[in-house]
Amino acid sequence: MKSLDSFVKNFFSVLGFAIRRKVPALAGLKHLPKVETIIDVGVAQGTPDLYAHFPDAELILVEGNPQFHCHLQNHVLGCKKGRLVKFAVGSTTGSGQLRLNGPGSTFLEASKMTGIYNKKFETVEVPIRRLDQLLSSDELKRPTLLKIDTEGFELEVLKGSEALLSKIDYIVAEVSLVKRFQKSYQTSEILNWLQERGFQIFQIIDCVADSQGIFRYADFIFARKEFIDQFEANV
Repeated sequence: MKSLDSFVKNFFSVLGFAIRRKVPALAGLKHLPKVETIIDVGVAQGTPDLYAHFPDAELILVEGNPQFHCHLQNHVLGCKKGRLVKFAVGSTTGSGQLRLNGPGSTFLEASKMTGIYNKKFETVEVPIRRLDQLLSSDELKRPTLLKIDTEGFELEVLKGSEALLSKIDYIVAEVSLVKRFQKSYQTSEILNWLQERGFQIFQIIDCVADSQGIFRYADFIFARKEFIDQFEANV
């Protein structure tokens, strides 16, 4: 069986991308400087490992699923500074039917590449806004890190964040490696979109095969090219 390093290297080589530097698991976060603001989109119950790496950062928790609002307000923001934004994020303003599946809730229908294909879920209508409508760039203390985990909706979130990108220094995102959801993106689409706007892959912090040996998604850190160049020059 190919190693994870070999798989990831070959996968992105086929797409035309070279991974410039990577380390296993969440250790890659340690290579980032102090972060002042974390925008967490698709929070669910919270992202404690991320918050622990940057304990002094102000949290802006953006979560459309009403099932998590009470927990986030009382248990996450009860011991952290920040605020809760009770909207889902997309590329347009409107509303959508969220399929309720705990932390795996999604606006999208699952493809055959997931274990929930053809399963029926209770839905709830939630409001959707662009992130750059919900937040003002003036309120972001830099460096700012944007984290996205929205079950196949990541590219839509990014498109709705475009007016804020000049104030965002790092992006931590779950990226599908196979098409897990219908009407979702191909991996190359999200990587190209970010590269065109000055962000490159900095680290892969999580990528685990499932019981069938398939790598379905990975968690990436993206950073601006200037930061990566400076980091590599000083290693």
